[in-house]
Formats: sequence, structure tokens, C-alpha cells
Amino acid sequence: MISWESIVSEKSEAERAAEAARLACRMDAVQYAAGRYRSSGAVRKKLLEKGHSCELIAEIMPGLAHDGYLHDDALAASLARERRGRKAESQQALAQRMRRLGIKEESIYEALAGAESDFTLVGEFLSQQAAHLIDVWLHDVDNYVDSQKALAAIMRKAASRGFGSQVTLDWLRHNYP
Repeated sequence: MISWESIVSEKSEAERAAEAARLACRMDAVQYAAGRYRSSGAVRKKLLEKGHSCELIAEIMPGLAHDGYLHDDALAASLARERRGRKAESQQALAQRMRRLGIKEESIYEALAGAESDFTLVGEFLSQQAAHLIDVWLHDVDNYVDSQKALAAIMRKAASRGFGSQVTLDWLRHNYP
């Protein structure tokens, strides 16, 4: 007859220590991620802060993803939906935001593939955040200096959200010929 003690004693001290470390790492990850939408990068960062090794973290991450504790796809899709209108930013700026949040590259790529183009996003942003500047630019034709200052302010406002000057000018020319 095989007893539990004989099975446990067959493992070396190093194997028992490695298994305990793996379990502790997984428990820390589950405690941090349970009940909240966390990216894989955020979980990885938290585990590193707690002193777990990179190798150990890499070993447990697939299991956490399989068990539903990592939400990179949902976070990326949510950000792509939310960053519209007055919160709009270019796809490049949005991708940088997602990277800072620790979202996987493949999740970023998928979310941005289904997102609106920069042309549409700059239009939404300028329509809500720079309507008064557009009015000055369009209707203050008697005062060339004020009109040019308004155009420069529109361009700066769009650039602050990562939109390039070409897409901004294209949108202005398309909507205000």
C-alpha cells in the first residue's frame, strides 16, 4: 500500500520548494486579478513587485489566461470604444495608452483593426473640442492674423491627441472646403 507520506517524500526538497513558489505566485496573481479586469502586463508587473521571478511568472501566465483572470482583449476593445468624441485620440496614441496599461500587442492590434480611422476620430474630436476655433478660422476672413492663429490652435489641439497635421488638414478641407 502507498501512503501519502511516501508520495510526498519522493519529491526532492528543491521540487517541493519550486512547487510552493509556483503556488504562491499563482495565489498572488489570482488575488490581484480576481473580480477585476486586469491586463497581462499589469498582473506581470504586480508579481514582479512582489518579488516573483520572470521565469515563474512566464510559467503561470498561460494558466491564468486559460482560467479567465486576464482580460487584455476586453480592455483593448473597451478603450477603443471609449476614446471617441471629446476623448478621441489617434490610433497611434491609443496604442501607446494600451501598451502603458500592459495590454498584449495582439489584443491592441485586434482592437485597433476594428476601430474608426484617424480621419473620423479627428473629426469627432475637433467638432466637440474646437468648434469655436473652427468658427474663428472660417468666419474671420477679414482678419487674416486671427484666422491663422485659430488654425494654428486647431492644429495644436489635434496634435495634443496624437493626430498628424496631414489628417487634420484633410479633415478640415473635406468638411470646410
